[in-house]
Amino acid sequence: HSYKRESVGGTLEARADGTSLKTFGSSNSASGIRIDIDQGTYSSGGESSDARVGEMMIFNTPLVAADVIKVESYLAIKYGLTVAHDYVASDGITVWNSTTNATYHKDVAGIGRDDNSALNQLKSLSLNAGAGITLQRVGSFGTDKDFLLWGNDGATGTSNNVSASYTLRANRIWKAGVRGTPGAVTMIVDLAALSIPNTGTASNYALLKDTDTDFSSGATADPAVPTLVGSVLTFTGVSFSNNDFFTLGVSNVPLPGGVTGLAFWVKGGAGVTGTTNVSKWADQSGLGNDANQGIGANQPALVSADLNFNDDINFYQPTSVLALTTPPANLNSTIFAVGIPTSTNWRTMFRGAVNDHPVIVESGGTRLGYYDNDNAGFNPSG
Repeated sequence: HSYKRESVGGTLEARADGTSLKTFGSSNSASGIRIDIDQGTYSSGGESSDARVGEMMIFNTPLVAADVIKVESYLAIKYGLTVAHDYVASDGITVWNSTTNATYHKDVAGIGRDDNSALNQLKSLSLNAGAGITLQRVGSFGTDKDFLLWGNDGATGTSNNVSASYTLRANRIWKAGVRGTPGAVTMIVDLAALSIPNTGTASNYALLKDTDTDFSSGATADPAVPTLVGSVLTFTGVSFSNNDFFTLGVSNVPLPGGVTGLAFWVKGGAGVTGTTNVSKWADQSGLGNDANQGIGANQPALVSADLNFNDDINFYQPTSVLALTTPPANLNSTIFAVGIPTSTNWRTMFRGAVNDHPVIVESGGTRLGYYDNDNAGFNPSG
C-alpha cells in the first residue's frame, strides 16, 4: 500500500492507495520525526512499524491534488499498486484512465520510463493476490515517457467464448494501456494463480488479442511461441497496442461431456495416491484443486474395477474425509457424482463448513438431500 499524511490549514488528510480515508480536524505538525523501520522504541512500549518499506518521502509544503496524483502514480507503477484514480506521468499526461478502464481497473500494474521521476520500471506484477500476469521489457526503454499498463475485469474460471480452435479460454480479460513505444515484452503467466487448466504442454496455449471482448470471432493469436515450466507459462517477444484486450486460449483440454466451467474433477482411475489408505485424489480439471487427507485414520481406500469395471474410492468409515485444496467460495455450482452408498442411512457425500452439507445421499435409494445448518436444516428430495 502507499500511504499519505498531509496537513493543510490545520487539518490533516489520510490517504491509502489513492483513496482519501479521512480528513481530521486540527492537528499539530509532527516534530522530531523518526522512521521506525527496524526496532523503533519511540515510547517505552515500543512502536516498530512492523512493515517492509520500499520508499518514503517528505515534501516541505502541502501538495495540490494534481501533484498528489503524480506522486501516487509514480509509486503505484513502481511497486505494483492499484490506486483508485488515473495513472499519470510527471508531465500530467494520463497513461491509464481509471474511468474509461473502470471495468478493467483491477490488479493494475505497469512498466515504463519517466526520467523526471527517475522511474525505469522494466518488470512488474500487481501486488494483489492472484494477479498472475507479469510483463517484462525486453531490453531498455528507448524513449522517455514510454509506458505499458494493464488491468483486468476480475473474472474467474474458464469460458467457452472462444473460436473453435480452442477448447476454452481464461474467463478473465485483460486490457492494455500504451503510451509511446514501450516495445516488446516477455509475458509470464502463473496458471495456478489464475486457475487456468494446466495441460502440461506449452503448445496447447495461445495469447489471444482482440479489439473487443468477444473472443469467439475476430481474435488473433500472438505469434510468440510459449514455454511451460511447472505451472508457469512464458511468451517472449510480445507487443501490445493501446486498448488491446487479451486473454489466454487453451486447446486439447479433456472435459466431462466437453462442457467448460469445470472447477473440480476426480475419478477413481486417475491421480490416486495410496491404495488401502488414499492420501490424495488429484484434480483432473487441470486447476490443481486436489483432495487431500494427511491423517491415516481418516483416509479412504481405493477399490479396483468396482463400478462397472472402473476404480472408485471407498469412504467406508465415518471419519473418511478428503478435503479440497480450494473449496468453492459458494454453492453457485452444479455438482455431479456417481456412487453406491453402503451404509443403512443418509450419508454425506459433500460436506461444507459449519455443518452445511450440499449433497447427502440415501443408502439403497436414489433420493438426495442437503443440510443447511443456519437456515432450513435437513431437506430430502422426497
